[in-house]
Amino acid sequence: MSIHGLMAQIVNSDFYSFRLGNMFNVNPAYCTYDDGINVIVNAQTLGSGILYSNKNMMAGIYSRIAKKSGLGLKAISDSRGAFQTFKSDVSYGFQTTFSEQHFLRFGVSAGIYNSSINTGRIQNYELLDNTDPTLNSNNMNYTQFMTGMGVVYTYKGLDVSASLPQVVSTTQALNSYLHSAVFYKIKANDKISIQPWISYQNMAVTKNLTGIFTKVSYKDLIWTQLGYQSNKSFMGALGVSFENIGISYGFRLSNPDLKQVSGAMHEMAISFKFGKKSSPQESDLGKVIKRLNDLLAQDVSDANRKKLQDELSRIKEDLRKAEIDNSNPEKAKEVEQQLLQIEDKIKQIEERLK
Repeated sequence: MSIHGLMAQIVNSDFYSFRLGNMFNVNPAYCTYDDGINVIVNAQTLGSGILYSNKNMMAGIYSRIAKKSGLGLKAISDSRGAFQTFKSDVSYGFQTTFSEQHFLRFGVSAGIYNSSINTGRIQNYELLDNTDPTLNSNNMNYTQFMTGMGVVYTYKGLDVSASLPQVVSTTQALNSYLHSAVFYKIKANDKISIQPWISYQNMAVTKNLTGIFTKVSYKDLIWTQLGYQSNKSFMGALGVSFENIGISYGFRLSNPDLKQVSGAMHEMAISFKFGKKSSPQESDLGKVIKRLNDLLAQDVSDANRKKLQDELSRIKEDLRKAEIDNSNPEKAKEVEQQLLQIEDKIKQIEERLK
C-alpha cells in the first residue's frame, strides 16, 4: 500500500494457507498420512496491479519410513514487495491406532527461517540512505532456528487437524499462530464424494481468519472446490488426477477493499506419488476370501458335506488367527470391506451345509 510516497506492508502467515490439497504444508503430522513417496510443488502469485506483488513457492516430499512413522522435507520461498522470507524444515510423524477406525497422528518439524529486505524493491529506493541502521538491523535481516508441531485425528471420513507450524524460534517469543481444519468426506454414491471442510487460523498481528469450503470429487479423478473466507474473499479450485500424478489450479478473488489495486491470487500445484501401486503380498483376509470362494464353488452332497464342514471350521480358526493391517485409514477401510465379504460368504456356506 502506498501512502504519500511511503511504502508499508504487513508480512503475515498467509503463505501457510490456500494450499491445494496440501495439508503437509501446514501440519508435519501429515507425513504419515499417505502410502508411497509423495512429492508436491505449489506456486502462488498475486495478480497484476502491485509492483513486486506477492509470490510464493513451496516444494515438499514425504513418505512413511515404517509402518507407523513418516519423514518429510519441505522448503518455502515467499516474497512480498521488499520483504523476502525462506523457510526449510524436516518433519517427523508418528501414528497410533486406538481401534480399526480411530487414528491419531503426531508430528514435529525443525529447520531454519530466514527473513531479509531488498531495498531495491522499495518505492523511490534511490532516495534512501543505505547506511540507515533501520534497513540493516536484525529486525529486518535475520536467520532463526525454528520448530513446529501438529496433530491429526481420523475417524472414518472425519479428519481433525491442529498445528503450530512455527511455534518456537531462536530469539523470538513463542509464535501464537495456529492453523486448524476439520474435514468430513461423504460418499454420495459409488462415483461422487462430497467433502465439506472448515479452517481457522489464529494470527498474532492480523485478524484471525475462518474459511468454509466444499470439495466435490468424481471417482477420485476430477474434483472442484468452492469456498469463502472471513476476509471477504471467495475461492475456487479445480483438479485432475491420472495414474499417480495430480494437477490443480486455484484462485482467490481479491478482498473488495483492495480490488482497485490488486488482482486475484492464482495457484498451481503438481503432485506425484511413487510406489503406491506396488503389489504387496496377499493378506491373510485375502487368503480366507479365496478359500471361501472355493467352498462356494463346490456342489454340496451327502458324500462331501462333512468334508466341507471341516474345511469351513478350519477357515474360521485361521480367520481368528489372521493378522490384520489397519495401520492407516485406507487399509482400515479395506479390512472392513473384506470382513463384510467374509461374513456374507460364511452365511451362504452355512446355509448350504444345513
